Amino acid sequence: MTDPRQIAKHTASELRRKLALASELESSQIAATLTAGNGSGSGGAADGSENEQDTETALAAVSLRIRFLKAENRKQDMELRKRLATWAIAFVGMQLLVSNWFFYIFIDNNKVAPSSEVMIAWLSASVIEVIGILLVIARSLFPVKGPRPEKESAQL
Repeated sequence: MTDPRQIAKHTASELRRKLALASELESSQIAATLTAGNGSGSGGAADGSENEQDTETALAAVSLRIRFLKAENRKQDMELRKRLATWAIAFVGMQLLVSNWFFYIFIDNNKVAPSSEVMIAWLSASVIEVIGILLVIARSLFPVKGPRPEKESAQL
């Protein structure tokens, strides 16, 4: 089992099995607590250690559920990021093709050779536009964690 997909499937199935067991333990713990609350309350020291063990088991179940939900959340985030990145790159590529096509139509219809300043301005604007769009998307997909240098220097 060296294929990462097989390992992930195995890990996910094992995690689901443990989560099902944890849910069963959690529901049995709730049922036991409800019946113990209605009982005579004549438990001794054995009941105290058993309750502690049940509490630890319930806490482990909750911890496992939290880890499982966080892993699912990270997986969904990655899928969304991949989809958004693919669409963003496709959109930027199409936008460049369309804008360059319109520039070509403009030059062809006017039968005028554009000056070098116009060509430089057009190419510079296209490059800046692509970098700007991709930078904004990259920052939204992968936000900077921790303190930002701009905020530290602004406080001085």
